[in-house]
Amino acid sequence: MIGNWDAFPEYVALGAIGAASIEWLKCYELKQKSEKSNYESLIKSFIYWAKFLLFLFASGFIAWAINENNPNATVWQVVISGAGANAFANKGIEAALSKEKLFAGNADKSAKVRIRDLF
Repeated sequence: MIGNWDAFPEYVALGAIGAASIEWLKCYELKQKSEKSNYESLIKSFIYWAKFLLFLFASGFIAWAINENNPNATVWQVVISGAGANAFANKGIEAALSKEKLFAGNADKSAKVRIRDLF
């Protein structure tokens, strides 16, 4: 049988908890380095929450995939697997987006949330 489907919901939830810890730290980082108006528009945007939930589920799935055949996997191992998967994905996308052209300030205060703002 491929996959330990009995552990799937539990491992996905635990991996998502680990990923959530990284996402909340990222949210705190964004709050500290962004202007208040930019941060508020980001937090209220649909794309931010869609990315947040997508990364939680994807990290939970990866945590399950890493630990599903390990009968001795501890809760801590599954949580750390989810956190690591999330951090790895965030930094990979952040590195790819770092090549984007930079500009100083926000000339248009009504500007929409950019993908780069999420990372």
